[in-house]
Amino acid sequence: MTRVRVPLVRRPRLRRSLRTRLVLTSVVLAAAGIVAVNAVVAVTLRDSLLDRVDAELAAARRPGPPPPDAGQQPPDQSAANRRLLDDRVLVRLDPTTGAVLEQVAGPTVATGRLPDVTGLSAAVAAGRALPTGRFRLDAVDGSGDRYLATVLTEPGVDGDVVVLAKSLDDVTATVRRVVLVDAGVSALVLALLVGAGAVVVRLGLRPLSDVEEAAGRIAAGDLTVRAPHAADRTEVGSLARTFNTMVARIEEAFAARGASEQRLRQFLADASHELRTPLTSIRAYSELFRSGVLTADE
Repeated sequence: MTRVRVPLVRRPRLRRSLRTRLVLTSVVLAAAGIVAVNAVVAVTLRDSLLDRVDAELAAARRPGPPPPDAGQQPPDQSAANRRLLDDRVLVRLDPTTGAVLEQVAGPTVATGRLPDVTGLSAAVAAGRALPTGRFRLDAVDGSGDRYLATVLTEPGVDGDVVVLAKSLDDVTATVRRVVLVDAGVSALVLALLVGAGAVVVRLGLRPLSDVEEAAGRIAAGDLTVRAPHAADRTEVGSLARTFNTMVARIEEAFAARGASEQRLRQFLADASHELRTPLTSIRAYSELFRSGVLTADE
């Protein structure tokens, strides 16, 4: 059995118009630029807020005022404690075992989001050095980095190990709000760019439409039409000038062809006239000879 192979007919791919491609390209480039700017703004804002938190923690690590004399009453620390523990957590660890002796959280800290100090407890119990400066602590619910912490006192220096952790919820919420606002504004700007870009591209490509219209009239047979905008010092003006030069040469070629055809017709008319007279004489003599009026010698 012979197999017949049927050739596959590929459908031509639909290509977007130049106007659509220009608008899409402009919008894509603008969107990429806006996304890059928004990302830089978000990262810069987040780093700035983290630096502010770091400065607060560094201020908390500075040594406080000297203890009061025996005859003096200690100042009221309730206001300072409330300010200190607004969104912070103080954790006191045993300097030998690393067990949590006390954990005090500010009023804005959720219970399920207390910092996880298991790693610090293990480091204290093993006698390893505690991290210096700021470091991250996860929440006990495992939701990710939510605290920036620092060690206020180390074992063997001031007795118990005291760790101060500040919640990063405000930082995360601020960055999230800024990102959402930037996203909304960016979407609005892109929508305006699409509309404005479509109008600008349409106006910019109008000369090309005029050249296309002139080409259609020339294709219909009117060789006297010329493309407009030939005087413009633009790419469209250069195209129009080249187009008009081409049409002028085509018109000259058609005129030369018409003149050549006219000369050929005139030549054929003259030749037929010149040939008609001797042929008429020959025909007349032939008729006379056939009718017997003329003899063979004649």
